[in-house]
Amino acid sequence: MGSELPPWLLPDDGFRLPALYGGLSAPGRVDRGAVVDALRSAVELATSWIGIDITWSTFMVVDGDGIRTPLSKTSRTGLDWDFISSKVGTPTWITLEGVCTALAHDPMHPNHTVAEVDAHFPLPSRGEELGRMSVALSVQRWAMYGSGENMPWIAGPLVPWLVTSAERLGAHEGYAILDRVRGSETSSAAEHRGVFRNHDGHLWGYGWSTLLSPSHLERVGGVEQLAELPDAQVVNLSGGRVWLTLGDDPSAVPDATMWRLHEILTPVLPPPYEPDESEVDLDPPLPATVEAVRAAWEAKAEAARAGGRVSGMFGPVGFTLDAKVPEAVMPVAVGPGGDLVQFEGLGAQAAASLLNRLTAPVLDARLGPGPTLRTALRAAVAHPGVVLLKGHAVGPGREDERVTVDGMDIQDDPVLRRLGQRQASKAWQRVLALGLDDALDRPDELRAPAENGGPWSVWWD
Repeated sequence: MGSELPPWLLPDDGFRLPALYGGLSAPGRVDRGAVVDALRSAVELATSWIGIDITWSTFMVVDGDGIRTPLSKTSRTGLDWDFISSKVGTPTWITLEGVCTALAHDPMHPNHTVAEVDAHFPLPSRGEELGRMSVALSVQRWAMYGSGENMPWIAGPLVPWLVTSAERLGAHEGYAILDRVRGSETSSAAEHRGVFRNHDGHLWGYGWSTLLSPSHLERVGGVEQLAELPDAQVVNLSGGRVWLTLGDDPSAVPDATMWRLHEILTPVLPPPYEPDESEVDLDPPLPATVEAVRAAWEAKAEAARAGGRVSGMFGPVGFTLDAKVPEAVMPVAVGPGGDLVQFEGLGAQAAASLLNRLTAPVLDARLGPGPTLRTALRAAVAHPGVVLLKGHAVGPGREDERVTVDGMDIQDDPVLRRLGQRQASKAWQRVLALGLDDALDRPDELRAPAENGGPWSVWWD
């Protein structure tokens, strides 16, 4: 997970490049008109930084749009403000993407997407709305005038945009940072490393420049400690909010200053993930056999029931045993068994067994942006030997007992066999056609075979 990096930076995945990022978060839905105004000014700001030829496009999703909605209904070439202002429906996502014109044909190139200006709205769900409202921009540093070396000149207008937009949107949180981050990402480095839930009061993110709400200020002991940081500049906003900026150069803040900021903000940061006793497998690794894992899971289920726990997040304790999950996953396990069994290459026969035996709560659960378990299993059944699933199974020793699929290898498909990495968009359309069509977003990885005859790899974080 890149633990060698400080906690305010995202892990280096070897693909994303450094970018200047600024984002805001409001606790609830914001009027579309105010959001569009903020996006307009963000595009103007981003464009003023960029020193290469870029091509813009517009993407907008409203409630009811899905992964199979035609692109003609969600996308426009260029910056189409009328489209995002007037499209009928409840907005859920708007993104304005600026790509390097010279690399427009190569969407998997790390320099392809130069700028992102993005708005994510809370998602309607059963009469309520889930998630935060966010507006953000990012521009890759290499594409800025002078390759972004004169960062004080470039970053100078960013905080005024953030402050003005925070007032316009009623944002309670926000931050700016030079990091490997994209405007369309809604999770900060702090959230990547921690445990958080919507509306649990933690601070969304922090960096060179940070917005704090009155409740955050109260929990960290007031603004005085923040104001004493080296080169600290504090701007007071309405409603008791403050915006803290550390100097004029986001690339030159000393690590010692950032560590001190991290220390001050610790009371409002998501707590680091640490497995509790129910998640720690104190037993030595088990042999990779169905019998050994079944016996261990049965013992864990009995212990859970004896302790008064009769159900978990997705069903009664031990439902994975009743569904014969060990029998399905252990033949394709990638390592010794235990409370959590990782698997790769799960095919049609095992998928059919799980599809018939697991119940709706686990089949329809969505633990990430990828397809539901039900859809992934159906695709594997429909395309034997072609769609091979990756994921993990969690036994009854933990409350999150379940089966999860987060990726797949697509082997020897006649359409994908003719495509290469430069044709990733066509490859994605083929993945949809194979039945993997209820994902909430495109995969984090859609990679062509490394060698002739190998599989296409598809994976969601």
